[in-house]
Amino acid sequence: MSTNKTTNMEKYIYILEKYLLRFPVMLIVYLLGYFSVVNIMSNSFGLDPIFYACYTLFYFGLLIFIELIGRKQFIIPSFVLFTIVLILISRDIVLLINLVTALCFVILSLILIQDRFVKIGFTVFMVFNLILWISTGTNNRFIILCLFVGTIYIIGKHLKKDVDYGFIVIMSFIIICFLPVRDEPIKWTLVRTAMSHVETIVDNTIMEIGYRISGVVDIGNSFVGYSDNGTLTGGLKGSTKEELIFRKNGKCMDKKLYLKGAFYKTLTKDGLIDKESFDSTYNSWLVEYLNTLMNTEVDEDTAICFSKVESCEIEYRYLRTKDIICPANILKIDKELRDGLDRRVGKGFMYKVQYMAIDYGSPYYLEMLEKASQIDSEDYEYHTYSEARQYMKELYNVNLAAIMSEERYNEVRDSLINGTYFDGLNVYLDKSMSTDRIEELSAELTENAANDYEKAKVIEEYLRQYEYDRSVDLREEENYVDAFIFDVKKGYCVHFASAMVLMLRDAGIPARYVSGYMFKTENDTVLSNEAHAWVEAYIKGVGWMTFEPTPINPNAADLTWGRIRKEGSEKEYDREEAQKKFEEELARMEEETRRKAEMQMSSSASGDDSSDENGKKVDVRIVKKIVFYIGVILGTALGIILLLYLSRLIWFRLLTPEKKLQEMIRRTCRKIEKGIESEDEVKALNRADASLYDYLEYIEEETGRDRLKKMIDMYYISRFRGDKLTDQDVQSVINIGWLE
Repeated sequence: MSTNKTTNMEKYIYILEKYLLRFPVMLIVYLLGYFSVVNIMSNSFGLDPIFYACYTLFYFGLLIFIELIGRKQFIIPSFVLFTIVLILISRDIVLLINLVTALCFVILSLILIQDRFVKIGFTVFMVFNLILWISTGTNNRFIILCLFVGTIYIIGKHLKKDVDYGFIVIMSFIIICFLPVRDEPIKWTLVRTAMSHVETIVDNTIMEIGYRISGVVDIGNSFVGYSDNGTLTGGLKGSTKEELIFRKNGKCMDKKLYLKGAFYKTLTKDGLIDKESFDSTYNSWLVEYLNTLMNTEVDEDTAICFSKVESCEIEYRYLRTKDIICPANILKIDKELRDGLDRRVGKGFMYKVQYMAIDYGSPYYLEMLEKASQIDSEDYEYHTYSEARQYMKELYNVNLAAIMSEERYNEVRDSLINGTYFDGLNVYLDKSMSTDRIEELSAELTENAANDYEKAKVIEEYLRQYEYDRSVDLREEENYVDAFIFDVKKGYCVHFASAMVLMLRDAGIPARYVSGYMFKTENDTVLSNEAHAWVEAYIKGVGWMTFEPTPINPNAADLTWGRIRKEGSEKEYDREEAQKKFEEELARMEEETRRKAEMQMSSSASGDDSSDENGKKVDVRIVKKIVFYIGVILGTALGIILLLYLSRLIWFRLLTPEKKLQEMIRRTCRKIEKGIESEDEVKALNRADASLYDYLEYIEEETGRDRLKKMIDMYYISRFRGDKLTDQDVQSVINIGWLE
């Protein structure tokens, strides 16, 4: 009798030990199975982690129970029977989906833990999930964890069979679980780097082929990217390729920069015609602009707040066109390009441009516009070339003679005086595509506007209320502009720009549709997905001025430089730029993450006490192993948490008072962001033109709101006025209990 008990005990212990050692495989299959379904189906399946976990544990428990009673042949029939019973009980589609999914992956794990399948089957399973992870690019921490641990496990199985890989696996879990995880988690670079190189080679090959056949084969215009024709297209498809290199000489004042490619004079139901690839009178605007600055008495200290002369070099990459692409407000361009191009150019084509960067959102620029609009025509004075040359030197330290000859200046000046200059703008007043309701809407919107600039801004803001949607196709409409404004009320940049051009013309303002790029100046590469269309309106006194009706792109107010005019000996500083640098500096500081011990060890042990010595030895061995694993996990977790706490405490104590204040403001703001459900609101708080004071409206508790306001006040005083802080100052407004 004792022998039978001993035999049964050994059998039970063997089964438990088998599943304990196979637990890593089962857990990885369970987790990766869930994430695979969610990624492939975009969770339209309705898979719920709680239900999925409960059903998986149920099936695992049933599996072990049947093994313990020695009825392995009943495993699958039992699964089927209990599944049918649970379906009849629940009668819910969501529960059914989670039930069936859990059953599938339990059966898969049951197959994979078999000795004859574990090497090949689990290897295939891991390769599939690695490919899925690389293709989807997900940064989910637990997916990366499972992939890493599973890879270690299967490599170990291939190298040696009889090693206890449970220890290796659990230690891997500990290491990864307690490593600091940033917003961008650790990249396991071996596979990712190799795949990145392969992807780059493939992308470059595709771009090269597309570039070589462009102009020979019509490959359509429905992909995002620069197009050198104005034909109306359907919905846009995503595309990212390198089309230009924009090399700046010195710091670029603009956060985002418009690069003009071409502009169009006439709108038709099929798109835009009467294209101008390059304006041979490209710098004639400077004559009117300089005279307006002189007439409104803009001095050097004011001018540098909204304008700056800059230069750049442009190189064509995977782009073939006859258009010369460059910033607005050109002052000077390579001599051979002054009359435009008579042929298509492509990769390797390079040229240099000097241009005037203008902050259209600056209050000083807007004040100058307001003053200019109030000057009567009779009182408007056009200055001589020598006066303009001296003025240009004072304001920008640039020699006007290097940009424009006296003969050319006088020619433009005379045309402004006799009005022939403005006669040339009539081609930008064509309203043949307008309808009665477009004209009525334009008149209604601009009724109370005091000048052309205000009219343009009203129309711009009205259109920015519409929805941006790349999928819109208006080619079948009789009048796509009318349909966009009154019926569809959504579209992409082509529709927004066309609508604003027509509405401006109805309001009597010369306007033109411009195509090109709007790209981030922090990069040198201009990509195809930065291709864009916008509007230029002619505002008397300053010439062609940029307007942005497309709502997903920032307008002039969003892109303002934020420069402040210096008064007396007060040092000039840039509020917006300072805040941007502040945000960037804080973003670079490593995000310290709180450690959470989330490891769970699933174990089971049963059986009567046996007087058999061998049985006791086996039982004690398993218990010791489990206790050891748990001790390692808890000890490592507690050690890392303690080390993290002490490190953060010491690090914070060593910071300067200014840095302590910055760190506390950053952490307070990040905590507020975590409580905001709307992603758009969080993005608005992180915009370069946002203020730290914007966070105050998200704090309901008055004490907390007052405390954050005091911190921000102290930071701005220290940052912008240069006041030095002491530890006592900082201690008065912050509470370092956040370290606890």
